[in-house]
Amino acid sequence: MNGYKYRCIVTNIEKTVVSNSVSLNVVPNVTASNISVTDGSGAGGVYMIGDKITVTWNNSATGDNNTEIKEVKVDFSDYGGPTNESASKTSDIWKAEYTLTDSSKASEKNQITITVTDNNNQTTSVVILAKSFAPVTFYDIWIGSTRVSSGNAGDVLGNGTVRYDEVSNILTFENASITSDEYGYDCDTNYYRRMVCIKQELILNLIGENKIEAINDGTTCFRWYGLYYDIDSDKPLTITGAGTLEIETGDVETGGMSLGISVSGPIIIDGCIVTAYSTSEAGKFVAGIYNWDNYTITLKNNAKLHIYAPDGKGYMNNSGENRYIFIIDETSTFIAQGGNGAGVDYLNFNFTAKPNQIVMGSEEYDGTGAKRIGVDSTNYKYIRIVNLDTPKAEDFSFTPPIPNTYDGTVKSANIISYKEGMGSITVK
Repeated sequence: MNGYKYRCIVTNIEKTVVSNSVSLNVVPNVTASNISVTDGSGAGGVYMIGDKITVTWNNSATGDNNTEIKEVKVDFSDYGGPTNESASKTSDIWKAEYTLTDSSKASEKNQITITVTDNNNQTTSVVILAKSFAPVTFYDIWIGSTRVSSGNAGDVLGNGTVRYDEVSNILTFENASITSDEYGYDCDTNYYRRMVCIKQELILNLIGENKIEAINDGTTCFRWYGLYYDIDSDKPLTITGAGTLEIETGDVETGGMSLGISVSGPIIIDGCIVTAYSTSEAGKFVAGIYNWDNYTITLKNNAKLHIYAPDGKGYMNNSGENRYIFIIDETSTFIAQGGNGAGVDYLNFNFTAKPNQIVMGSEEYDGTGAKRIGVDSTNYKYIRIVNLDTPKAEDFSFTPPIPNTYDGTVKSANIISYKEGMGSITVK
């Protein structure tokens, strides 16, 4: 070949090697368009307490389509969550979730960072701007240990049975079953147990059959309250609606309290049925209702209140003050029954009534039907006090306007147990 020798110089070998090396260590490709973040339940998608933020990265063939991805981490710290929440993978779709619990820990950045690591430990991080975390308003209402707030108001217990509307100030129970073993308490279980605690003026709307039920698990506490209304003012708790509410409290220690309804504020029962009782076999104060300071209890529009305690009193009052406590219209019914105590103790009535609408005691329990009660001189005869056995005239002491006689139907304006402690006045 003309005597020439040719030498081939490959000048790009090293560059090619370097290029190949770079291609083997390229960082994962993560694009914001393939990342989605769920909105919150608040107005405009803002996050509320109880909302779940779900972050999804599409790494499938229709997404970023990386190979050999080792792990994906998500930083929820701007929302009070973990900084390295591991995402799970299903068919090359990576997903991580965090449930919002405390808005006070959130920052104002509203950023979520997703970090993708491949098998060569190369990483790519992408920051996503998400919705803000709305400030949370807390209300003075507890369902067990759950405090009602603007974050959970739409579904307080997460099962669709309890909701709160701030605008109308209505707490709705719709076939709610609030049991002590499932929902706990808002306080120390070794001393207090308050299953529903209300410390503000409120309308409680009943839909369907609702129950606040103590589950006796073999342990006891000193004070057990079913519905605890504690406002210490003249602002009422109004219980209304077409539904019913049954309240049961459980065992307490000797000398303790087991109260179906604890009253420290006026209560109005409007057109619905409320039953409150205690099944405790011990305790110094065991009652369907305990009134701490002579607050009025109003029944109207076909309301029915039934309170009892097989081993206690239907109604107890913390004071013997001569004040009308129950205000009852002619359409409503009041029944109080007690076992070891009385159906009613320390109570004055003011009402427009019909016969047999107010009943104290029953054949089921052998306690005194009524002690230390007073009614006005017009309506006394509409209170029916019944005994386990047929009452006798000498079992009663009457005050004017009725003489010290008993005709089997008419009762006095003030009825006092003649043989106190012997169960002489009970219900039949």
